[in-house]
Amino acid sequence: LLVQGITGTLHDPADLSQVKMNFTGVSINETLAGDSEISYSYRFMMPANTPMETFHMMFHVFYTSGDSQQQGVSTFFNSTVEMYDNDEFDWHTFSVTAEKVGMFVAVVGTAVALIVYAQDSNGASAVPTKSAASASSGPRSRGKGSSKKGSKKRN
Repeated sequence: LLVQGITGTLHDPADLSQVKMNFTGVSINETLAGDSEISYSYRFMMPANTPMETFHMMFHVFYTSGDSQQQGVSTFFNSTVEMYDNDEFDWHTFSVTAEKVGMFVAVVGTAVALIVYAQDSNGASAVPTKSAASASSGPRSRGKGSSKKGSKKRN
């Protein structure tokens, strides 16, 4: 027996031919011995916008048997389910939202830091600092706004 995969469907309970949603299929492709049993985990998540109503849910396993290339299907879950709003805190949605907000803050913060750095870099080259002015050698000229404080008169 070659187990090919598992998938699930959500149907209108009044008309099972009306498929409301297909769940993502999981590929398995595993060969099983004749008298063996195996369990598989099939995880799925209902979309947040799923209406709060009653549905018919089915899960199917697809397989081929022996030398036959004809695919078989077995429905291993076939039941009516009711969707309801869970009042518990949704940690998954919270973590995804927090991650997006954190990424946004990091990007904006980096952009602001780069802008501030660029402005500081441009401003620093145009305005000499006190240490740069005192380290220069040679005569200094006094401009209009210069102060006489601390200067000596030369003869």
